[in-house]
Amino acid sequence: MRSKNRTNVIWSHKSSDPSANGCASGHITDRATRRRVFRRVMAMTVIASSAVTIQSGSSANAASCPVERITWTAQIAPDFQWESVTYGNGTFVAVGEQRVMTSEDGVTWTEITAPAGVWNSVTYGNGTFVAVSPGGRGPGTPVMTSANGTNWTAVEVVNAYDQFDEWSAVTFGNGIFVAVSLGAGDEVMTSTDGVTWTIGTAPAKSWRSVTFGNGTFVAVGLGRVMTSTNGTTWTERTAPTDQWESVTYGNGTFVALGLSEDDETRVMTSTDGTNWTAQTLPEELWTDWYSVTFGDGIFVAVGGGGTFNGSPEVMTSTNGTNWRAETVPAGEWSDWYSVTFGNGIFVTVAGIGSSNKVLKSGCNPETSNPEAPDTDWSDYRADFSRFLEQVAPSLPDTA
Repeated sequence: MRSKNRTNVIWSHKSSDPSANGCASGHITDRATRRRVFRRVMAMTVIASSAVTIQSGSSANAASCPVERITWTAQIAPDFQWESVTYGNGTFVAVGEQRVMTSEDGVTWTEITAPAGVWNSVTYGNGTFVAVSPGGRGPGTPVMTSANGTNWTAVEVVNAYDQFDEWSAVTFGNGIFVAVSLGAGDEVMTSTDGVTWTIGTAPAKSWRSVTFGNGTFVAVGLGRVMTSTNGTTWTERTAPTDQWESVTYGNGTFVALGLSEDDETRVMTSTDGTNWTAQTLPEELWTDWYSVTFGDGIFVAVGGGGTFNGSPEVMTSTNGTNWRAETVPAGEWSDWYSVTFGNGIFVTVAGIGSSNKVLKSGCNPETSNPEAPDTDWSDYRADFSRFLEQVAPSLPDTA
């Protein structure tokens, strides 16, 4: 609401510009000129307002890269069998057998010796990196933790190896870490800090991957899915009978993928983790898919074979249903075991294949529109300045 006690301010201005039609003693006295200037100023205001809105929208999505503009480059990294990669605390962390490598940008990698173990999976949550490993009978250290990705501590979990449990995957959600197993014994374990774990049971279905989304933990395995809201009590769900290797959540959808005897069906989707729909892939995407993640509005899946057998290595989707093959550098055939998203980029690591064991995403710059006309703003800027200096003080004082 405008104030009714507004004070008039008259600015004194004398124009030396003979073209300032009707401007005597700093005021526009000619009504036609005043209307012309006012209309121009209003038009300029609308245009400027639209420009600000467009620019604001662009800034909000500055990190976004449309799926059709994603590019992939191979990065030099330690030549090792890397099993899993994650991002947290400004750092990418990849794990393998007694090895860890870290990078802040996905380009420069540092290899680190880790505690004994074939570290299958790594995640980040609650300020801590947590990795899990399969093992043998009796007490052992199936977990290791790190606050920075560089210094790691092995964690002993009592009864975690009693029946050859092979801890295959770990995730973080709802304030807890949840790990699942391929073995025939204890199938799940949970922790709030990565150090103290509680062993639980779940349907014995050789669970290969676990994720969290929409308030629900979802694990996938050999033709089965199980869900939990707390990581402790699990319910088995019916799913297409394929060997599901990986599951993720994004954009309101769970997406799982893997290996299949039916070449067409290697992806399934669900909005709630309970009801699943098999998705048909085109023939050019028939390969073994090992890992899927979500970031920046895009699902990215990575797999095996690559250019070595003519199969794709990376595919992308915005909805989990329609997928497209991505082009990777020539000669970079590998079995890409894991992919993650962080700091605006996707990073995938390889288990076997060519010497470059890392792929990093990039984004082609958006091309300008050659048909967009160039606008001469000089007249509008001049009129806007004149409005501020001359017209505004002479407008009537209305409440």
